[in-house]
Amino acid sequence: MDRQATGVQRMELRSSPRKWAKVQVYLFYKAFPARQCKLQNLSSNGAFLEARLPLYAVNAPVQVLFVLRKQNVIRLYRIRARVVRVTEDGTGLMFSRQASRFGRRG
Repeated sequence: MDRQATGVQRMELRSSPRKWAKVQVYLFYKAFPARQCKLQNLSSNGAFLEARLPLYAVNAPVQVLFVLRKQNVIRLYRIRARVVRVTEDGTGLMFSRQASRFGRRG
């Protein structure tokens, strides 16, 4: 369980552990321009993106573009997701089933 600042406990709903990460990502929604965000944490089922303003409404279908840099190599990974949570700190996403193959080929 997770304890909020109010001292009230709430049930943790994630089905896989989170990994803390600070990676730049781009969020795409319909024909709107891409929005650059910082990835705060990541799991095999979803992510939380830091954002000053709410990005999109709950249930909005989005695509997330991860830009991973290692030395002179840049790799791009695009994942379909759905907005599941919007807070003053950012936006929670749940990846589509296809995202479980993140980074795999074939």
